[in-house]
Amino acid sequence: MKEFTTASPGSPVQEMVSSGLRSNVFWLAILLITALSLWLRQALPIEALGEAAIDDALFVRLARSLARGQWLGEYDRYTLSKGPGYPLFIALNFYLGLPLKLAEQLFYLAAAAALSGVMARWVGRWTALATFVLMAFNPVQWTGLVRVLREGIYGAEALLLFALAARLFLVERGAPLGRPLGGRLGLPLALGATFAAYWLTREEGVWLLPSLGLMVLFWGIDRYAVWQSTTPRPRRWLLGEAGYLGLPLAVVLAGIGLVNTLNWTHYGVWTSNDFARSPGFAAAYGAITRIDTGEADPLLLFTKQARALAYQVSPAARELEEPFETMRAAAWAKPSCTFAPPGNPRYCQEIISGFLPWALREVVTDLGYYDDARRAEAYYQRLATEVNAACDAGQLPCLPPRATLLPPLPAGWGGRIVDRLWPALDLLARFGGGWWPLQPSTGTPPNLRMFQDMTGGPLAPVADYKDGSYVRGWVGLDEGRIDISLERRPDVVLPRQFFSSLEIVPRDDGFSRLFQISSSCPPADCNLVFRWPDKPPIVMPMTSLKPSATMLQNEEILIYVEEVGSSGWGTGLWTTGKLNGIRIGYLKRLSTLYARTMPVLALAALLAFGVILGRDIRRRQFSAVTILAAALLGAAALRVGLIAWIDATSFSAMILYYMSPAHPLLLAFIGLSLGAAGRMVVRRRGTPG
Repeated sequence: MKEFTTASPGSPVQEMVSSGLRSNVFWLAILLITALSLWLRQALPIEALGEAAIDDALFVRLARSLARGQWLGEYDRYTLSKGPGYPLFIALNFYLGLPLKLAEQLFYLAAAAALSGVMARWVGRWTALATFVLMAFNPVQWTGLVRVLREGIYGAEALLLFALAARLFLVERGAPLGRPLGGRLGLPLALGATFAAYWLTREEGVWLLPSLGLMVLFWGIDRYAVWQSTTPRPRRWLLGEAGYLGLPLAVVLAGIGLVNTLNWTHYGVWTSNDFARSPGFAAAYGAITRIDTGEADPLLLFTKQARALAYQVSPAARELEEPFETMRAAAWAKPSCTFAPPGNPRYCQEIISGFLPWALREVVTDLGYYDDARRAEAYYQRLATEVNAACDAGQLPCLPPRATLLPPLPAGWGGRIVDRLWPALDLLARFGGGWWPLQPSTGTPPNLRMFQDMTGGPLAPVADYKDGSYVRGWVGLDEGRIDISLERRPDVVLPRQFFSSLEIVPRDDGFSRLFQISSSCPPADCNLVFRWPDKPPIVMPMTSLKPSATMLQNEEILIYVEEVGSSGWGTGLWTTGKLNGIRIGYLKRLSTLYARTMPVLALAALLAFGVILGRDIRRRQFSAVTILAAALLGAAALRVGLIAWIDATSFSAMILYYMSPAHPLLLAFIGLSLGAAGRMVVRRRGTPG
C-alpha cells in the first residue's frame, strides 16, 4: 500500500506554499489599507473654482467637450494652453461614474501598491507594506489636492512611472542576450502609455528624466555584462535588445502623435500644447523678453519701457499697444502684485513674468487672432521675426536669441534661488505643515452645476451665506410629471447668488417620489415650489414647512415633509452627520502627525541611504535598491529645485499642490532606504564572526 507523506520542513514544496501564503496576506493587507484610505478621502468635498479660467474651470470645460465627443471644444486662447491628459482622465471617469476625487485616490493607491510590490523584492513584504501605509495616508492627498487640478493625477503618474521603470530596468536583469523581455510585452507597453499620459498632463515633465535615465543606465550596464559573457551570440540579438527601449518609446510617440493629429484635424496646428510646446508662441515670447532695458530682474521682462521700444520697430508689436496700454497691463498688474515677492514696488506696477504669457495671449485675443489657431500661430511667428530682426540690426538693445518661456537669469540671481530652497524643502519635508483649512466653492450656478456633473461632487458650499435651507419629504401624484425647485421669493432681492442640490427618487409604490433639497438660500428668502402640467404652481414658503407633517392633501396631490431645517451650507454640507466629523478628525490628526515626524524620518532615511551607498562603493558594485533610492531622492530634490527656481524667477510658487508630486516619492525613499539599511544590519548581525 502506497503511503502519502507530507513535505519535510524546509522542502521546496513547503517553501513555495509558505511564500504564496505570505504573498496573499501582503496583498490582502494592501486591499484593506486601500479601502481605509478611500473611506477617509471621501469625507472631503471638492473646492470648485468655477471662474478659474486657466485652471479648474478649464479642465472641467475641456472634459465636458471630450465627454460629448467634441474633442476639446471650440478653439480659444485656453483650449490648447495646457495638455489634455487631465481632462481625458476626468472624461473617462465621467463615463465610469465614480466621484472624481475617489478615482484620483484610487489611481494614486494603485500606483503606490505597484511600487510597494516591486520594493518587496529587496526590503521584504512587511517593510514594503509599511511604506505603502505611509503613502496611503499621505495627507497632501486631502489637504493639497481638493481642487480640480492636474496634480490630482500627476503624482500618481510619477509614482507609477517609477514602479514600471524599476520593474523593467532594475528587476528584469540577467535575461538571455537578445530576449530581455522573455517574450513579455505588457511592461514596456504600460511604461510607454504611462509616460505619454504623464507628458500630456503637465509641461515640466523633464524633472523625472534624470531619475528614469539612471535606471536605464543601470539596465544598460547589466545588458553589457550579459553581452560580454555570452558566446556565441545569437543572430539579431541587437534587434531584441533595442526593442526593450524601442517599444516604450514607440508607445510614447504614438500617444503624443495621436493627440497632435487630433489637434491638427480640429484646429490646424500640430502640437499637444500651444503654450509651452508651440514654436510660434515660444519664439514670440522669447523675442519680446530678450529686449534689454537694464532691469536685471527675471520677474520684470516685457515692461512698459520694453513694450514702448518694441512698438517703435515692429508692426506686429505695435498692434499690441492699444489693448495692452489701455486696459490689460493695469488689469494684470493686480494679480502680479498679489503673487510677487515683497520688496520691489515695481512688481505692483508691471506684469511679472509668471503672468506675462497669459496677458500676452489675452491681448492677442483682443486683436482677434485667437479665432483660429493657425492665425494665432502665424501672428506669433511674425512678431518673433520682426523683433528678432530689430535686435540683430541693433535697433533694440537685446539679450542673446531665445525661443523659450523660461526667463533669462541675470548674473548673481542664483543666490536668490538658493535662498528659496529652504522654504521649498520645508514644504516637502513637513507635508505642508499640518491641516490646511478648507475653502468654499466659488462661481455662478451654471459653472458649479458643470463641476457637479463632470466630477460627481460633492462640492464645497459657496460662501455667500452662513446658513441655508434643507428639506426632505415625498410627494404623491396620481399621474404626470412634477418639477420641484427652491426659488427666491418675489419680494426678496438677493444681492448674492445661491446654489441648491436636489435629489428626486421614485418610490416603489409607483405614484410618489422622495425629494431632498439642500441650498445656501436662507429659509426666510426662498419658497419650495411644485410645478405640474396644466395646473398652477404650488408655492410653499420655507418658513411655513413643518417636520413630520402633511403640508397639502387633495384628490390630485399629497405633499409630506419628513425633515426641514438648516442645511449648514456655509459650514460645509459634507460634514453633516457624525461620521464625516469623525473622519475629518482623523485626517487632521494624520496631517499633524506627518508634519511632525516626516522631517525626522527623512533625515534618518538620508543617513540610511548613505550607509547602503557606502557599502556599494566599497564593493564597487551598485545594487538595484541603491539605484532606485537614488532615483527617488534625485526626483524629489529636482522638484524642490524647480519650485525654488519658479518662486525666485516667475511668481510665488510655495504652494502645496505644486510640491505634491514629490511627496509620495519622498515617502517611498524613506521606506526603501530605512528598509534596505535595516536588512543590511540584520544580515551583519546574523553573520558568524
